[in-house]
Amino acid sequence: GPLSVGRAQYAGAKGDFWNGSVDRVGVYDKALTADEVTALHGSRKP
Repeated sequence: GPLSVGRAQYAGAKGDFWNGSVDRVGVYDKALTADEVTALHGSRKP
């Protein structure tokens, strides 16, 4: 299905919308390993 960022869905109803901003989003076709995450983000803290 379509990708949504910043909300939840319960029993088919959309809710819990994020009231803020999202800085960066990445979508991958697999789960990233710890080394891959480190390579993407280095030592930068969220």
